[in-house]
Amino acid sequence: MTNSLEQFSTTLWGKDKSTSARLETTSILPPIELVTACFVYPIYQNRIVLSKTPRGWGPPGGHREPNETPEDCVRREALEEAAICLGSLTLVGRWVATKIFDSPYNQKYPQIGYQLLYLASVTNILPFEANHET
Repeated sequence: MTNSLEQFSTTLWGKDKSTSARLETTSILPPIELVTACFVYPIYQNRIVLSKTPRGWGPPGGHREPNETPEDCVRREALEEAAICLGSLTLVGRWVATKIFDSPYNQKYPQIGYQLLYLASVTNILPFEANHET
């Protein structure tokens, strides 16, 4: 993959559509302080591992904790949501979320924030225990 940005159409997020979001395929890491969440498409035996959270089926991932690197975030989320350990990570894209107007739905996020999307192999599957997230 090249570092050039391939952009997709913009969609609106939030119940009040207060944030625009656009997917970009890129391997360019944005400023870490603007990364709000990280997700991963983990590959195990030529299959994609998904998790089922309260938001529905999707790639494991979630919000980045303070002082956590994006890589640490996505590894933690994969472990929490799918009980899997990840091998090397490849950044393949990001959602760029831009506030259209301030709202209760976007108040905790920066004016422009990023949600990163990684690809990784699964190196270990641990015993799964359901919790509040899965």
